[in-house]
Amino acid sequence: MISDIVLLCSSDSLEIAPITHSTRLGTLTAETLSFTPSSREDANWSYAPDHWVDRADENGWGYLMSRTEPCPLVCLSRAKLLLMAAGHHAMVICFALETSIIGMSPDNYHRMVSVDYAGPNADNMKAEDLRTFHIPKDLTVDNSSPRDLRTIKIVAAFVSDEWVWTINDWTTLVRLYVLSTDNQWSAVGTNTDISGSEPDPNPRICQIRIRFGSDTDNPRIGCLISAKAQQ
Repeated sequence: MISDIVLLCSSDSLEIAPITHSTRLGTLTAETLSFTPSSREDANWSYAPDHWVDRADENGWGYLMSRTEPCPLVCLSRAKLLLMAAGHHAMVICFALETSIIGMSPDNYHRMVSVDYAGPNADNMKAEDLRTFHIPKDLTVDNSSPRDLRTIKIVAAFVSDEWVWTINDWTTLVRLYVLSTDNQWSAVGTNTDISGSEPDPNPRICQIRIRFGSDTDNPRIGCLISAKAQQ
């Protein structure tokens, strides 16, 4: 059963951290419906540092590094799936064993993602490929771990001026699906609708749906997210 839609009173933008994603496991799948990113000729086109952009380009979704206008954050859940949408991007999260969503101040978020380290994998190549972010010492509890260096694997975040929701998964087994469109996602039938109702006759509306069963395209994720643009 699909849950009620929750509209959060904040204006958020989606940020993806590609350096923590596994290309081999397919952490993120991205598709577009005529999405037009910011021009890279603009010096302020991206929220991401260059090494994030390079990794995203390698994965084929460098456009997700583009800045977008902050918009209301909409949430919709079903079983282990959570859809979060803001502005031009809708992201479906398929939770794994260690997936978590943590809220924090923008200052703490930017302090974390500004410093990254090689991951804990015994294979040095994989460790360099799957990086982790620094947790400042003032955000840790003394004697809570024998390790001095504390890290967190943030794979994505919805960022506003007042608050940040980070999506984290230490094992990188979480699966993310991002659908981007030039229209803006909303809770009810405006430009883009994620209400889960029957297709709206309004030609501007797109539908995003969560389906289960043997007809899924990716059995590793166990779900298929399909979008249909009304002609």
